[in-house]
Amino acid sequence: METALFYTLSTIAQTLAGALAVLVAFVLFKLADLDRAIQHAQFELQGRFDEWVEIWEGLRVGGLKEFEKGHGERQPRIRAAYHEGHLAWQLRPRILRVLAYALVGSVVDIAACFAALPGAPKLAGSECAALVLWGTVGLGIICLALYVWLIFIIVQPPEAVPALPAAKS
Repeated sequence: METALFYTLSTIAQTLAGALAVLVAFVLFKLADLDRAIQHAQFELQGRFDEWVEIWEGLRVGGLKEFEKGHGERQPRIRAAYHEGHLAWQLRPRILRVLAYALVGSVVDIAACFAALPGAPKLAGSECAALVLWGTVGLGIICLALYVWLIFIIVQPPEAVPALPAAKS
């Protein structure tokens, strides 16, 4: 029982750490793409409008339809840049929020595994062993579900990701 407990705890920690490292690399690439889309939209606005900051606020909150009510744009390339900037602005905080949940859950689970490893010999003979195993395995499954959720957000088309509710002033 002692060896099984030791290997289970160390495997949970290694699996979460490895999966999280790969996932964070993909998330960083996606965030860089989103930042480029936002900057491109802002640069296009900055080159066309003196009051570009206010126009960007309206575009990022209201989208392309709201923007076109006051500032019609006929060039498809420019319209696409504005639309992509708006979608990137909507998607970025959602990715960061789910990533934060995944990071916190993973760090807590890995830390619990590390904390329990030195005491595995004593823990194996106690009634707490099942509680520790259920807790670390359960949190590990939650972390894996968060990883899947994050991957789903990253790979689906930005139009398919529901927008976050507008911030209250």
